[in-house]
Amino acid sequence: MASGRMFDEVGVLPDTFVLQPAAERPSWTQAFADRWLWEKARAKDRVIKAYQFIAIKFFMVRLTPPEAHAALPLWSRIKSYFPPRSGWYNFQLLQSAMIADALYKDMYTALAAGNLDRVEGKLKRDVLASLRSRVLSRGSHTDTRWKLEKYNAKPRTVAYTVALVDPNKPKWRQTWMQQAVVEMDTEQSLVRTKRVIRPGGREEVVEGKKESGGTVREYVVIQKLVVDGVEEGWKIWGMTRATTLADVKKAERKRLGLEEEEGEEV
Repeated sequence: MASGRMFDEVGVLPDTFVLQPAAERPSWTQAFADRWLWEKARAKDRVIKAYQFIAIKFFMVRLTPPEAHAALPLWSRIKSYFPPRSGWYNFQLLQSAMIADALYKDMYTALAAGNLDRVEGKLKRDVLASLRSRVLSRGSHTDTRWKLEKYNAKPRTVAYTVALVDPNKPKWRQTWMQQAVVEMDTEQSLVRTKRVIRPGGREEVVEGKKESGGTVREYVVIQKLVVDGVEEGWKIWGMTRATTLADVKKAERKRLGLEEEEGEEV
C-alpha cells in the first residue's frame, strides 16, 4: 500500500463532489430546499478539499531533504521560507483542464487509429486493456478516424482532490496523488474505412459516411502520482458522472444513520 498503488484500486476518491452543469441543478425558485441542500454539500466539499490542499502543499510535502536544505547558502535558506518557495511542490490545479483535454484527444485519436501503444503511458492499465479489446473487436480490415469537431464549452475542472497515503512518512519521501475531474462538452465525428479485396487481389479502401456523435458530455478523471518522492506523469483513470441531488440526499441519510429509500435513483 505504501507504494501508492492503492490509488489505482480506489478509483474516484471517496466523497468527490463533481459539479453539475447549472441547467441540471435544482431550481432556486421551484425547489429551494433541494437547491439549498445541494449548495451546502457543495460548499462543505470545497472547504474540506481546500483544507486538504493547504495542509498537504504547505505542511506535509517537501521537495528538499532537511540535510540538503541545511547545506544551502544562508540567503537561499531564508528565501526558501517565503513565496515562491522552491521547496513547495507545484500542484497543477489550474492546469488540470488543459492536461485532461490533451489526454482526452490523444486517447480517442489513438483508439480510432488502432494504435494504442503511443498512449500506453497516458492511460491506467485497465482502461488501456478495455480500449485494446475494442480495437480487436472491430477487425483488422476496419479503420476509423475520430475528430473533435468543436467545443460546446471550454473544458473545466469540476472536481480536484489531493490525497496522501501515509501522513507520517518523511515529507520529502511522501506518496500522494492529485486527481481531477474535467468536464468535456464537445461535438465529435467518426469516419469508418474498410479495406476490401477486389477481384484480381487488388486491395481497395472504402470510406463510409461521416458519423456525427452529436453532443458528447463526458467527465474525464485524470490522476498523477508521486511515489516515495518520485513523480509520475498524468494518466486518464476513466470516466465518472456528476454529483446529483439524489447523491447528496443519499450521503445525508447515510450520515444521519437512516435507511436508504427504496427505488432511489442516483
